[in-house]
Amino acid sequence: MDRIPKAVIVVGLVIAQCALAQDQTAAPIGKVYEVGGSVKPPVALKNEAETPSTEHEIDVKENGTVSLQFIIDEVGTTRNIQIIRSTSPDLRPLALASVAKLRFRPATKDGKPVAVRIYMDISFKRK
Repeated sequence: MDRIPKAVIVVGLVIAQCALAQDQTAAPIGKVYEVGGSVKPPVALKNEAETPSTEHEIDVKENGTVSLQFIIDEVGTTRNIQIIRSTSPDLRPLALASVAKLRFRPATKDGKPVAVRIYMDISFKRK
């Protein structure tokens, strides 16, 4: 019988945990907008303890970038986080966990909070 590498199992668990945490606590998302025109962008809330920058210097085996898309809902929470592209499978769980912690002042349309789709690249650098 073939053995599944531990890294694959860890990635699967992290993705499942992020999805479970979001689905259990969040209300359904209405219409999702793109930023531009009358839709003003969300603003990242500053909390150094929880909010990572888009460049991380951590103990990783290699440099790399993970491209993600996600929704920032009407209360400023990240939801439906998806990896679009990754230079290394080892970086995927770190990127998912980082985006799941982000908090925002929500995007607005005509002064009212709305959900928007966001695309982000996170770069990881070896120490």
